[in-house]
Amino acid sequence: MTTSNENSKSTKILQDAVDSSVQHYQAVEEFLDEHADEMTPENARRVREKNIHLKHSIQGLQAEIKNESNA
Repeated sequence: MTTSNENSKSTKILQDAVDSSVQHYQAVEEFLDEHADEMTPENARRVREKNIHLKHSIQGLQAEIKNESNA
């Protein structure tokens, strides 16, 4: 069984990952807003798809944090 201290450390690591991922997601969105018209449609689509996957990963990490805090 995990201790409260271990849960706290785990939650901190997960939150750091969320924060970093959100920053990256936002940077990519800003880049697309400014430069998507300069990219080939295929490249822009791939970048958007990757960002969608990143958003889903962020949501998964946030759910994991919620689970950790309820444990």
